[in-house]
Amino acid sequence: MRTQLKTITGKKFSVTSNISKRTFTIYTESAKYRTVQLSKDEFNDSLHNTGKDWQNFLLSSQDYYIVN
Repeated sequence: MRTQLKTITGKKFSVTSNISKRTFTIYTESAKYRTVQLSKDEFNDSLHNTGKDWQNFLLSSQDYYIVN
């Protein structure tokens, strides 16, 4: 299931989780990203991320890659 999120500035994100692989796919207006496999705790914590959290993740982390 895709979760629709938005930052306070209006940037839109859609996020899907893959529980068995412990990854997330993050859809922005211009690209699609996938996280590397996360630890169980990190994955569970990320289930509650806001749009701002995902925006910060993409800006400050390198634990993801672009999906074509």
